[in-house]
Amino acid sequence: MIAFAYHRAARGDAWAALVAAISDALADLEAAELRVARQARLISWGYARGQTGADTISMIACPDRPLHALSDPEIGEAIV
Repeated sequence: MIAFAYHRAARGDAWAALVAAISDALADLEAAELRVARQARLISWGYARGQTGADTISMIACPDRPLHALSDPEIGEAIV
């Protein structure tokens, strides 16, 4: 079905359909790799700041420091 959709979108030009499918696949792969890299940075940042998601452990380790959320403004997610 996917191959047929690309072939139809390329108006029967098999080479153009193949090039379009490969281009889309590479773009999707790059986007997935960027998401993984961002998640890895968030996880590393959270561990470096002692914010692993376990509030009680953070409270025991650093009782004088208030708990707060770390965020990545690029993707708008927060780690608590």
